[in-house]
Amino acid sequence: MCNIKQHDLLAGRSIKKIMAAATSKTLLKNHRVVRPALRLFLLCLLPLLLLCGCKVTLISGYNQIVAENAVQMQQDFNVHAARLLRAIGTSDNNKDQAFTNFQDYYDHLNADTVLLHGCINQLGQKSKLVSSQLQNLITVLARFEDAHFRGMFTDGPGNVQAFQTNVNGINNAFASVIFLQEKLKAAE
Repeated sequence: MCNIKQHDLLAGRSIKKIMAAATSKTLLKNHRVVRPALRLFLLCLLPLLLLCGCKVTLISGYNQIVAENAVQMQQDFNVHAARLLRAIGTSDNNKDQAFTNFQDYYDHLNADTVLLHGCINQLGQKSKLVSSQLQNLITVLARFEDAHFRGMFTDGPGNVQAFQTNVNGINNAFASVIFLQEKLKAAE
C-alpha cells in the first residue's frame, strides 16, 4: 500500500501520521488525473439524467373530436369560399353573394363552433396552446361571417383579392389546428 521507511519510524513519527502523509501524497499525485476524468464523467452523465429522468408534457394529448371536426370544417369552408368567390365574380349587382343565400352554411358553421367551444371548455391547463388555436379559428370564422353579413364581399376585382386574403388566413388557422393535432397524435 505505502512504503513506510525506517527513518520515519526512527524520527519518532507514529504510524498513523506516516500513513496520513503517504495517502495525501498519493491523492495529490492522482488529483491531476482524477479531476478531469470526474468532470468528463459528470458532463456525460448530466445530459443523460436530464433527458431520461422524466417525461415532461407541455400540452395535452391528441383530441380526436377536434382533429376530425377541424378537417371537416376546413373542407366545408373551402367549398363555401369557392361558391362565394364564384358569386362575387358575377356582375349581378351583388345579389348572388347575399348573406341569405349562404345562411345554411353559416348555420352549420355555428353548430361546429359550438362544438369547438365545448372542446375548449373540456381542455385542461396544459392545453393552453390548443385552446388558443381553437379560439383563434373560431374568431376568424366569426369575423368572416360578420364581414359577409355586413356586405363586405361585393363585386369588383379589388374585393376578390381581399376575399382571397381572408380565405388564406382562415385556411392558415385551420392548418395550425390540424398540424398540432397530428403532432400530438404522433407523440402519444
